[in-house]
Amino acid sequence: MSKPQSFENSIIKKGVDVSDLDKLQQWGVYLAQKKLTTSQFRKFFGATQKIAIEVAASDDAAFERIKSEIYLLEPKLAYAAGKETDRDKKEVLKDFYQLNSPLIKAITTKNDYLNYVKVLEGILAFHKLNIEKDK
Repeated sequence: MSKPQSFENSIIKKGVDVSDLDKLQQWGVYLAQKKLTTSQFRKFFGATQKIAIEVAASDDAAFERIKSEIYLLEPKLAYAAGKETDRDKKEVLKDFYQLNSPLIKAITTKNDYLNYVKVLEGILAFHKLNIEKDK
C-alpha cells in the first residue's frame, strides 16, 4: 500500500467530519501494514491524551502555557524515529512523524488541539482494527 495523502491543516480548525473517514481509515490501515506497533502508537496517543485533559480544564491563559507541551510532541516523534535502528520501523515512524508534524504546527487554540486528538483517535481506531497482535 502506498502512503496516503496527508491531511489538510484545515482539519485542525474544522474538526473531523464524514468526508475525513476514508483518509483516517487509509492512514490506520497503512500504519498497521507498515507495522507501526500498537504500543508505539498508544505511547504517543497517551501523551496527547494527558495534554488533552489539561487543555480541556484550562482557561486561555493556562492554554498559552500548555502550548509548549503541545509543540514538544513534534520533536518527541522525531526522536522516536531517529533512535530506531530497524530500517522498516524507522520508515514507518518517519511517516508517522510527517503525518503529525504539520498538524501539530497548525494548533493555535484549545479547540484546534482537541480536534487534533480526534484525528489521532480516528487513525488509532482503524489501526487497531487492522494490526496483527504485537508480539
